[in-house]
Amino acid sequence: MIKIDDIYSIGENGYGFVLYKLNSTGKTNKTIGYFHEIEGVYNEYVRQKTMTAIGDDETETDLKAVVEATKEAKAAISLLIDSLSQNAYN
Repeated sequence: MIKIDDIYSIGENGYGFVLYKLNSTGKTNKTIGYFHEIEGVYNEYVRQKTMTAIGDDETETDLKAVVEATKEAKAAISLLIDSLSQNAYN
């Protein structure tokens, strides 16, 4: 399993990849989705972080905060990809 941040991790189930949401102790709390390609996991992670930043009907969120959350999620994925790429060559 690969930990993306304190809330999300990536696993595999023999058929593809799984995006998990973790609880406060770091254990799997919820399966977000199953994906055949790793890019699908990355895209869903960014989508989840963006949705969280937007909030619900009772939350009014500044667009700038949503854009920043999306940028941070994309940066986390970029760091993960770079880290995995470097480990593949070592």
